[in-house]
Amino acid sequence: MRLWLGAGLAVVLFPVLAAAAFGLGVPAVSAAIAGAALAAALAGAVSGRLVLATGFAFATRRWLAAVAVIGTVAAAAQMIPLTLFMTDSNRVEYSMKPGDIFRSRHCCMSSYAEAARFAAEGSVNIYDVSHYQPRYIGTLQVDPYHYPPPFLLLPQGLRVVAPEFAKFRALWFGMQLLLIVAGFVTASIWISGVAGATVLAGGALILAVPGTLFALQQGNFQVSATPLAAAGFALLLAGRLGSGAVILAWTAAAKIFPGILVVHLVAARKWRAVAWVAGMGIALLALTLAVQGTRPAHDFITHAVPQVADASAFPQTERPPVVTNNWTVYGLTVRLRQLGVSSMTQPVGLSIASIYGVLVIALAAFTGWRRPLLVDTPARRLAVLQVAVALVGLASFRSPFAGAAYGSFSTVCLFALLAAGTSSYRDARLWMIGMAVFGLGVWSIPSPAHPPTATWLLLSGGLLVLGVALNIWVAIRSATASGSLPDEAGESATYIVPRRGAPAASAAPL
Repeated sequence: MRLWLGAGLAVVLFPVLAAAAFGLGVPAVSAAIAGAALAAALAGAVSGRLVLATGFAFATRRWLAAVAVIGTVAAAAQMIPLTLFMTDSNRVEYSMKPGDIFRSRHCCMSSYAEAARFAAEGSVNIYDVSHYQPRYIGTLQVDPYHYPPPFLLLPQGLRVVAPEFAKFRALWFGMQLLLIVAGFVTASIWISGVAGATVLAGGALILAVPGTLFALQQGNFQVSATPLAAAGFALLLAGRLGSGAVILAWTAAAKIFPGILVVHLVAARKWRAVAWVAGMGIALLALTLAVQGTRPAHDFITHAVPQVADASAFPQTERPPVVTNNWTVYGLTVRLRQLGVSSMTQPVGLSIASIYGVLVIALAAFTGWRRPLLVDTPARRLAVLQVAVALVGLASFRSPFAGAAYGSFSTVCLFALLAAGTSSYRDARLWMIGMAVFGLGVWSIPSPAHPPTATWLLLSGGLLVLGVALNIWVAIRSATASGSLPDEAGESATYIVPRRGAPAASAAPL
């Protein structure tokens, strides 16, 4: 079983590490060789922990092993050619949808690389759209930058080792994909047993969903923000305050919406964790000012924030071809306007989005106050991840705009976590099927290269409402469950029997 788990992990890690090696300046052929060698070494090092945590579950639940194999093979079959496109944007035939001019050219990551370059110059308003559009870098369209200045600490650091755009793009792709793979592997080991194996199998299936890989092709950071925020939250609850605070503070400062987990911590009266996050936040702000100066922070407050608030920073939200791909509550109101509901004007839509945001904050506070989370059993650890992903997903829907591929990622992950928490294998299979159907449904939505139809306005809106409802249900369920949280979730939450002399499972994430 260790050989099978190690081989599957190596297959997934190969394109990840090959892309990262290329981004670090290693020639293409050598990068592929280095990627294969590193993947084998890393998989070998991790597989021992993985088989101890999940091996028995995979050996005795063949359907889980089958899902993991199918997901791994399908993911690798798409990831390996995609890596060729991510190392050379001219090789459009290897992109996720070569025939779609929008999907083969759109590049969210371009805004990060360019904003980091502008910030280094020190005299440019990095939030001025005219610096970004209309511009292309090779075949890729440059996106405008909207994130807070602390986010740029990461792109600025990567530009030190990958100053060229093509290298930066490959390194960014490898980094994001590695974060996601590491997130699923670490979560499966931390939870352990059948639940952990289900998370790992679900993770393989998520990587096989074309929409996930397209989000990685775009390079939007939101697909990394979800696992990072959940990891920081779990570390804080497990008592690893320093590492958890750094991760959650930076993720919240970088993307804002992960800050919803801080609201939960405050309401749960986790004062030490809150103090650590606040302290790390102050330190990150000081580091940002030291690295970038005061210009980006000033321009963010005076230029970017007002434009984000009134949605003028995202003019695409009002363009009919983009409406079906807007994965936010405000996007729902624009869909209704396109369907003929004249009362759904832009001001009304923005007001609805603001009210929704207040309700999400209230829900996060309620869940924290009503049912403090613990990490002393597999089921409770799983519940921590479910609540974290649900709240982060709900907060992300408050934005004026989020693309469907990356905006739906947290909900797709939530399906896998719910499959891991069921009390019957029948229900687990149904959640897995639901995840695949939901993910493929989102991927089927026509890109902005195609005019919208009433059918797709309704279908895309229905998928979005389903995602919002699922996240709300998970958050409310965590607050209203009898007792603290269930100590077990049927067989899906059982431990495996450790080998003689093996250490007991730790309550803290690895």
